[in-house]
Amino acid sequence: MHQIKRSNYFKSVLILAVIFMVSPIYLVAQNINVQASFNGDEWIDRRTPISIEFDRELTTEDGRPSLWIGTDDVTGIMRMDGNRMLYPSDRISLPSGKHKVKVFLVNDEDNWNEIAQFPLNVRTIGGIEELSATPGLTLTNKGQFVEEKRPIIPESDRPTFQDITGQLNMKALAIKNDWQIDLETQIVGVSFEREALRFRDLGEDAPRIDLARYQVNATNRGARITAGHLRHGQHQHLLNNFQSRGLMYRQEIDDYLDLTVAGTYASNAVGWSNLAGFTDPGHRIISGTVGFDAIENLPGALRMEATTVFGAKEPRNSFNQEAILDSETSRGAGLRLLSTLWDRRIRTEASVALSSFRNPNDRNLSRGEELVPVFTENRMAWHADMNAQLIRNMDFLPRAPLNMRTGYTFTRIDPLYEAVGVFVRGDIEEHQFSATTGAGPLSVNLQHRRNEDNLDNLPSVLKTLSRQYNIQVQLNTSTLVGSDSFIPSWVLPNLGYSYNYVHQFGAGVPPEGGFDASHVPDQKNYVYQFSTAWQKRNWSASYRFQNSFQDNRQPGRENNDFIRNNHVVAFRIAPVSMIDISTNLNFDLNKNRANNETEIARRLGFNLQLRPVNNLNLRGSYQPSRRFDRADTRLQTQTQISAEATWRFSFLKYLQKSPSASVYIRFSRQETFRIDPFRDEPDENMIWTLQSGVTLNLF
Repeated sequence: MHQIKRSNYFKSVLILAVIFMVSPIYLVAQNINVQASFNGDEWIDRRTPISIEFDRELTTEDGRPSLWIGTDDVTGIMRMDGNRMLYPSDRISLPSGKHKVKVFLVNDEDNWNEIAQFPLNVRTIGGIEELSATPGLTLTNKGQFVEEKRPIIPESDRPTFQDITGQLNMKALAIKNDWQIDLETQIVGVSFEREALRFRDLGEDAPRIDLARYQVNATNRGARITAGHLRHGQHQHLLNNFQSRGLMYRQEIDDYLDLTVAGTYASNAVGWSNLAGFTDPGHRIISGTVGFDAIENLPGALRMEATTVFGAKEPRNSFNQEAILDSETSRGAGLRLLSTLWDRRIRTEASVALSSFRNPNDRNLSRGEELVPVFTENRMAWHADMNAQLIRNMDFLPRAPLNMRTGYTFTRIDPLYEAVGVFVRGDIEEHQFSATTGAGPLSVNLQHRRNEDNLDNLPSVLKTLSRQYNIQVQLNTSTLVGSDSFIPSWVLPNLGYSYNYVHQFGAGVPPEGGFDASHVPDQKNYVYQFSTAWQKRNWSASYRFQNSFQDNRQPGRENNDFIRNNHVVAFRIAPVSMIDISTNLNFDLNKNRANNETEIARRLGFNLQLRPVNNLNLRGSYQPSRRFDRADTRLQTQTQISAEATWRFSFLKYLQKSPSASVYIRFSRQETFRIDPFRDEPDENMIWTLQSGVTLNLF
């Protein structure tokens, strides 16, 4: 007992001695106030004189002062003037960027005590407050060493090849005063000329290194200017998120009023030419939108937008899409109303658009011939959408809160309605109803859609109608049992059921135009699907059945019906982390009642994935299939085999962002055998290839 008390006594004395020796340092620190000559909330130039001032002159007992700017010790270049430390900005510029200025007192025993800290913001050269750039370079090689095929006709254009592509990305940021400028650009280079971005337009003259996209954003308080690739327009029937190259200006005039003006190329654009995008009056889209929030301090509660669009399009293809085109011009105006009510549980949107559209004379189509002139068409389009969350997280059952949402959408588009900036189907009226409810593991989704065309009821045009019903039910039974239940959760499957019904039919026989009852369509389609799935941490199993029936009721085609049954069984297991095995079996039965033919297809898929070491992935697959008819007149068998090895690694790890790479080699083989009554002999073909690839992410 006495030994324990004596031990506690010596511990107390030792702690008091340490506190006595260290306390003068902290007492001194607490008795010295430090002030900086600069304001940490403001930016200063690199040559701005700065100083640190103590409220009194330092003594030997206080220790020597030390000053750090960021990670640099600048004590050696500081000059003491009484109780002030002066930085020689006239000889040595301040480091640019955002820094922390720390003041220390160091005693004779080299004990450092931080007594003050100040933020320091120094502009870069040119008065820029913040400047940064983040480049990214990716080089990719893809090649094919071997290609063998039987028969050799037709010959491949490139049985062997080695192609290189590169992608340079750059992100930059500059801030000065109240302006912030962001830059994003992407440059793509290829070695194979057919993969050049503008090969479709320029052919062999297409540059191998080209500008894929760029965007520059300049913001200043409520103003924003965007140049390059952008999206503009929010009106569904005039201009809806149209994407191309151009210029856009947006100004928030105050808290409830904003203005957006944009001009873009009328089709998608890439390349070094036409950087502005909107300078060609014959092929551009110009839009303007004024937005007004009617309720102050509640943005989006009630918003109105007025939009006008002027568009002209010449018969030019996009860089990655070809089509048969015609010259088009349109002018349009529209209104859009949006509202959110009841804690954002009710959302509505309504819009109306007026479009004046015409097709100017196109010499490429007329080829000097006198064509019937096309008149300007003035047409309108209406749209309304409402969604309401009637029930939100209502107590219904234990661990099963009830939610319910309903929706209604109405669309009407006049005949011959068109607009340059958006593709819409004219001459249609559509109504769509939806309801979704969920309670814990159960969810039910109901939808109904109905539409009709020939809105002007022209007697020489067929009027068609469509009715569609859709039901989806999901039940996750695995969540019905808790962690304390004696039944494991994986024993109970997740169940799914869906039903889809579509009826497309004519309203009747048009009195004019030479129609009879056999020309009027009448077809019903039924699709049923049931699915079940079990899942555990290292394995999963599933089964899906789908039945579809196409019932043709058009006079003269009553027997043109089709039935399809599809069964899919899948299983996956990962016995250990380095092995993943999956297999699936697909069975199809297709019956054509018109020809009294039944076709059967069976497909097997087996996949194996191995990860013997980190970053090394080995994959293999075997997929045989067999398709035949019950009359034994047709037969097709196919076997696909593939194997692939991929290795990912990084190098130069001493860099702040070390480069990474991936290398793969892939083998594939496909054999096909066909017996067809229209061929004299069976058709056999085979092809196998050996490919490789390398991807380098340099920075």
